[in-house]
Amino acid sequence: MAALSATAHRTLQECQEILAERTGPTVMVCCSPDVDAYCEKNGMSFVHLLRPFCNLRNVNAPVRTVGDQAYRIQDLAVRIYDPSTMYQPSVQAADEHLAQVMSSFEVQKEIEGVDIGNEKSLQSYLTRMVERAREEKVPWWRKFRKEFDRMSLFGTHETIDLPVAVILAIHSSDPDVVKQTKNLLERCKAAHGSFWNPNLLKHFVLVHDCQKGSIEIAKKQLEGMKLAFGKNDCHLIQLNSKVPDLLNGTPPTPDMWSECIEQSLPGGGSGECKHSLGSSAVGVPKGAHLSDVDINSIVSFLKEFIGKQLIPHLENRIRYFNHHISSTRKGIRNQFKNYWFRKEKDNSQVVNGEAAYSPLSIEYQIRHLGDLAFMMKDYDLALSMYRLISNDFKSDKAWKNYAGAMEMAGLCIVMMRGSQREAEACLDSAFTAYQRHGQDWKLTVRSLLILSEVLVASDRPREAIGALKAAIIDNNHLRAALLLEQAAYLYILSPKPLFRKFAFHMALSGRHYSTCGNHNLSTQAYTLVLAVHSKHKWPFIDEHMHLALGKESKQIENKDMALQCWMRLLVAVYQPASIQQQYLDGFLKLAETVQAGSQGKVLPLLLPNVDVENVYVHFDDFRCFAAGAHAQSELVWSKLDERIIPSAILSGQNWLEADLSNRKDYMNLCGAHEEIGVDVEFINVLQVTIKVQDVHLECLYSSTDISAFEPCTEDQVEVKHEKFTLLPQEKTLIRLKVSVLQPGMLKIKGVRWLLCGIAYGAQVFDIRGPKRKKVGPGQPDRDHQPHRRLLFQVLPKIPKIEATFTNFPANMYAGEICKCDLTLHNVGAAPLHALRIASTNNSLIFGRFTVVQEGNLLDFDSQTVDPVHSQGLYSLPVGFTLNPGMKMKCSVWIYTTQVGHVGMHCAFYFQPTQSHPKMRFRVLHCTQHVQVFSSIQLSGEMLLSEVSTKQLVLHTKIRNCNTHDTFFIQKLLESHGKHNLNVIGARSENGAHRVKPNEQTAIFIEANEASSVDVLGNSLGNFMLGEKSSFGMEQCVLQPLKESLLLSRMEAQSSGMQFPLLVFWHTNSRVTSREHSGVVGMNFLMKGQDKPMHMTVSYPQAIVHNFDMESICIIPCKISIFNASQQSINGTLHLESAVQDVKPSWKTKSTTTSESNELSGCLPYSWCGKLVHKFHGLQPSETKEVPATVCVFAAGCYEIDAFKLQWSFSDTNFSQNELQGSMFCLNVC
Repeated sequence: MAALSATAHRTLQECQEILAERTGPTVMVCCSPDVDAYCEKNGMSFVHLLRPFCNLRNVNAPVRTVGDQAYRIQDLAVRIYDPSTMYQPSVQAADEHLAQVMSSFEVQKEIEGVDIGNEKSLQSYLTRMVERAREEKVPWWRKFRKEFDRMSLFGTHETIDLPVAVILAIHSSDPDVVKQTKNLLERCKAAHGSFWNPNLLKHFVLVHDCQKGSIEIAKKQLEGMKLAFGKNDCHLIQLNSKVPDLLNGTPPTPDMWSECIEQSLPGGGSGECKHSLGSSAVGVPKGAHLSDVDINSIVSFLKEFIGKQLIPHLENRIRYFNHHISSTRKGIRNQFKNYWFRKEKDNSQVVNGEAAYSPLSIEYQIRHLGDLAFMMKDYDLALSMYRLISNDFKSDKAWKNYAGAMEMAGLCIVMMRGSQREAEACLDSAFTAYQRHGQDWKLTVRSLLILSEVLVASDRPREAIGALKAAIIDNNHLRAALLLEQAAYLYILSPKPLFRKFAFHMALSGRHYSTCGNHNLSTQAYTLVLAVHSKHKWPFIDEHMHLALGKESKQIENKDMALQCWMRLLVAVYQPASIQQQYLDGFLKLAETVQAGSQGKVLPLLLPNVDVENVYVHFDDFRCFAAGAHAQSELVWSKLDERIIPSAILSGQNWLEADLSNRKDYMNLCGAHEEIGVDVEFINVLQVTIKVQDVHLECLYSSTDISAFEPCTEDQVEVKHEKFTLLPQEKTLIRLKVSVLQPGMLKIKGVRWLLCGIAYGAQVFDIRGPKRKKVGPGQPDRDHQPHRRLLFQVLPKIPKIEATFTNFPANMYAGEICKCDLTLHNVGAAPLHALRIASTNNSLIFGRFTVVQEGNLLDFDSQTVDPVHSQGLYSLPVGFTLNPGMKMKCSVWIYTTQVGHVGMHCAFYFQPTQSHPKMRFRVLHCTQHVQVFSSIQLSGEMLLSEVSTKQLVLHTKIRNCNTHDTFFIQKLLESHGKHNLNVIGARSENGAHRVKPNEQTAIFIEANEASSVDVLGNSLGNFMLGEKSSFGMEQCVLQPLKESLLLSRMEAQSSGMQFPLLVFWHTNSRVTSREHSGVVGMNFLMKGQDKPMHMTVSYPQAIVHNFDMESICIIPCKISIFNASQQSINGTLHLESAVQDVKPSWKTKSTTTSESNELSGCLPYSWCGKLVHKFHGLQPSETKEVPATVCVFAAGCYEIDAFKLQWSFSDTNFSQNELQGSMFCLNVC
């Protein structure tokens, strides 16, 4: 034979062992009623008492059956039966018995701990079952095979189950033992004549109860039996000699009989009585009164009987039958005689309604010889006999007998380990013959089962599957389930396992198990199917299997697994609403029974569907967020934080790294008694409405150790509960809140809820993220962003403020100044100080703070606090403290020129009075939104007068960007108050300039330097919004407002001259149906301003001089130097003489006729006096006036341009700039 695999070798070895036990010699045991009474003291009958010792090992008995060569038998299993049980039960009784045996198997322990919703748990269970199947068959299959073979015993077409010996057991209490023995022998002959024949080996046993008398009396009676029946045919067995030890206790006798006692059928048969033992044996432990001496007497009797009586007797019977058959059937003469003159088979004997060969017929004797040889392990002789007789059976068309002979021939080949193909051919012929007989399906199934085992033993499991499927020949669901289950296991025992075919056949097996009422085994089968398909996530298969497994689990009272199955039916989204409602009702009904209102039995409910991977955590650590602030861009808050957090507290770090050196990157910080919110999304995947109640976070708490989290108590953590209703296929985002009452550590594990007021469910958060390289005890194994972390360190006594804006406008116009109120409330557990406030683009202007006194709070000397404003930052005095629970209010003015849905963002910085090492400051972020409508827009340029540096001309363009409203320009004002403004050439209505929708107008504004400086505050304070209202601004907000007005325009340059113009407007809105007033500012720049310095010259327009009287005309002038930059300037003014060839533009007649009067060598004009003028620190917008004198020597028009200015900024000495003076004309006549 070729080398076999481990599975095939194991299967072959098991098959040989089972065949050796099932085909051993059969011995009848007839005993008197008193003997059974002795044995009932030990909870069994006499037959059961002998069975454990009938399977002898290492017999090493020499045997010579046919021929001169002997062999040795090492192991021999003898079968012992009561003759009243040696018959085959009916088909119906056998089926009922098999069903009862299979129903006794409990698989609760096998599926215990299996989570059908966990793929790893199912895969582990599948792997465990497959590994067991590789090592051995499942227990219920082994039990079925044993009981199925037992139901097939004592067939009429077989002689292997006929008894070859009889044991007669007599009690020793009777004074005439010999007479009682003879009477028992006669009763046995009369009662069991069908099994009796004169050639039976008879052995006599005297059973002595040591509790009835001394053993010596029994020995004397044994001597009388030996004289009557033979010395070697009698034996003595003693029972019940165990003496109880009242002092130390009697050790129990090991139970070796229970596994040898088979379950009785209601009608009896198959080797077991239909009547149970007497009432005295009920509840008695097996072997309770048997001592070691008693057991040794039994063992010695059986060894002597089998070795010295039974084996020699079988040798003689084999030699006798072989001699008789050889003289009748062997040889050429007998073969021709049997072929031509063979007698018809004798049908005079009928067994169970079927014709059979007579025991005196040669066919019967050949079959009996083959069976005897098989018992004695002479398989060559047995195979030759089966082949010899099979031809006779086939020619007689005795298909049942022929199939039995071919079946035994195949078994002989298996026991000899001969050709597997030849064994398969014999078994296949047996199967075909049984089918042709067609009256006993058990035999057909038996031949196929043996064939499948032979195929598995030859490493052909795929062909064995076909044999198992062919054995499903009737409507017996139990047998069909068992056969399909074994076929399924063979699919995964193949060289290439086919798990999907395994699952398909296992599902069919579970279906048949359920039909026949064996819900235990169907539950196990369906669980294996789910384990195979758990990684595929096929919804229709999952739904079908969960429904089937749920029903079966409910039948076996495994309500926990049934509840898990029904729970997973709640996600059948493709089913109609009616089916979904049925699933939901069934689940709730089962949950009400299992959970019984207890929150301790929480299910991982899938309804509603919880997004456990995507949650958003709201908490306050260094940065606190008011409502709506989280939705803003991080860039907005980072810019505000850079402005508001003092550089000293950052210590060289940016605000994100400040005070975080000791902070763990996997843990958030928060304060005690502060709320932590987790946004969780709930989805109703069904088409029915569901109610979700008692929704809350599941939290763990630890005081110090991160690896010692425990369920929190009410004294440690306060959890808020929510409830809501989900419509069909609706989703909602719920913010679940929790507050930690004591400092320590908090871990948010998941979420819990109550479905429809009945079922308690929970889900554990599983937030994805990159894995951490180093993970300590209790630390999370993944990295998360702060808003996704669920681990918190809770700090004690941390201040916290809440900012509330009231009367905040819903809409306004660009440039409008609106007023609202702000309330700051310290809701923390500690006082705060060092409050600082900033807003984006300085759009919010904060006024005076007023402390609100409530109850017996600390008294302040001053109930109002004016903030200190600097560069858009508002700071409260350092000594001001806001205690826990206190509030303060202030007025806030809103100003913006942005149009659209504008966000007003602000940040509040504060520090605890007693700084915590892990949290030295906090920042509250707030945001408000307002709809800003477009208003007027300014543009234009500024011109510097050529005559005077104290006069400016503004070319102003005013555009109405609104498409509905008309704007009226009520007032123009310079923010510095240094110039008086005058509108040139523009028409006005009642002192206001009107600009219609989408219209643009241009006006010229003349700005003359004012003698007295006006203050912006006076102008704003006196400016009326309407007939009965005004800005009502506080004095501390005027300067911040001025900066907001001017900084709203970004045209100003650091080196150019600017003119801050404010335009006050008014409109009656068609959108809001009320009046609006505002102001728009613009920084005008000098047109063509490429140099920061300007020079102008003041001179007389007409000069009349008599050159005849004075030959030199001296003309006084004044040069004005204007600093148009934003820095101070140092400079030098140089006055130069005219060029030599420069002539006057025109001459008088007198000068043309008298050339002799000209002064030879004189220049046309010349500067006189100081020619170099130096100045230092000329401030921005400041004018330096330098006196100068021009001398001319003749009448005419002189073009004067011989002067220049060299200048530089005060802070730069190395760079020089030069400005050439503009030419001006002097008309001298």
